[in-house]
Amino acid sequence: MSKSDNPPVYVATGEFLAELRELGYHDNIELDDLIDFIEEDPSYIEHMRPTVLCIDEISFLSPGLAKWLHHRTIDNRPT
Repeated sequence: MSKSDNPPVYVATGEFLAELRELGYHDNIELDDLIDFIEEDPSYIEHMRPTVLCIDEISFLSPGLAKWLHHRTIDNRPT
């Protein structure tokens, strides 16, 4: 694993999420609960997949500025 300030990000498979929802975790799960759940059955770790975290910088702009920037870079791009 590379040295980075950012922690790794993992996503759960659909089957794993379905099991968590059956247990009552619909929106989120505390880290301690997730660790306990995986310690009960270590095979669930196979249902976690590493992923890349992407952040859309435009989402941090005001709606007007985002619209202006969108039109400048996509719709009105010179040909």
